[in-house]
Amino acid sequence: MPDCSLSGQDTEDCLSTRNVGFRARVVSKTVIRGLPSSCGRIESKGPTATKRLDDGKASAATEINDLPAAPRREYPVIPLVGVGALVADDSTVLLVKRRHEPARGLWSIPGGLIELGETAEAAARREVMEETGIDVQIERLFDVVDNVVYDDRGKIRFHYVLVEFVGRPVTTVTRPNSDASDVRWVRFSDLPSYQMTKTARRLIDRLASERGLAQK
Repeated sequence: MPDCSLSGQDTEDCLSTRNVGFRARVVSKTVIRGLPSSCGRIESKGPTATKRLDDGKASAATEINDLPAAPRREYPVIPLVGVGALVADDSTVLLVKRRHEPARGLWSIPGGLIELGETAEAAARREVMEETGIDVQIERLFDVVDNVVYDDRGKIRFHYVLVEFVGRPVTTVTRPNSDASDVRWVRFSDLPSYQMTKTARRLIDRLASERGLAQK
């Protein structure tokens, strides 16, 4: 979908889209305060979005059908929907060390964004496999978390809505990949010594409490 925002600026009559697979059709005109009128508008007919200038000439098109635009994670214009998975057996839980912001360098649970056309459960299984090399069976929905991070100016730098699941491992051999710089099976009793994200800590503490597992 075309980006109809500028960081720190408001938008009016922004793009309204209707998605059919990867096909997007823009049905309204973009108006962005502070932009010259020559920026024109973005139109879509079929799989191709075209920037239409005010003089009626079309600029180079951007393919949507074959290469859908990736969502902007930092300073997004809308909340992004992601998943997480608490993968645990009787005594250990699967943790990943984040390679990128937000939470770079902290331990957390595997997770990431849902892809277009993907169910939440399928996304959770895929993210666990991509980040840890572990095949997992999703057992149940555990929580839905709002994760909003502000910068020093009070602007929203990150905004995620995270659907959290509990799963059990089908395989156990780990291999860090993708967004994880390290992957470990950690005993519940050893968790207090790990520097974790607040959300991961809260979710794991709740799971440990439900299972009657004491932490040091």
